Amino acid sequence: MARQSWLTTQANILGEELALIGLTVPAPRLEELLAERVQHVAAQMRFSERTARQYFTHDSRRRLARELALAPQLGAGCAELRHRQLLRRLPVAVRVAILYARTG
Repeated sequence: MARQSWLTTQANILGEELALIGLTVPAPRLEELLAERVQHVAAQMRFSERTARQYFTHDSRRRLARELALAPQLGAGCAELRHRQLLRRLPVAVRVAILYARTG
């Protein structure tokens, strides 16, 4: 049996978290969402996507599932809210590095 990619594995886990709260999202959409998140963290932190994947823990997937459950109710500001929530979950040193990179 072929080994699943990190993205597929994480999307499956996220799908299971969503199922626990009564939501179903197609796996390809979850993979797309996770890929976007990884790319965003990597770009903000100025490191590789492989390194960015280390920040996607069990707890962060659970929080992401809750965010997705609320997303339709949040409207247009949802993307900015998700971005802020993602940054809050990062260690303080990482947040400082992002701030420094932005003001650079």
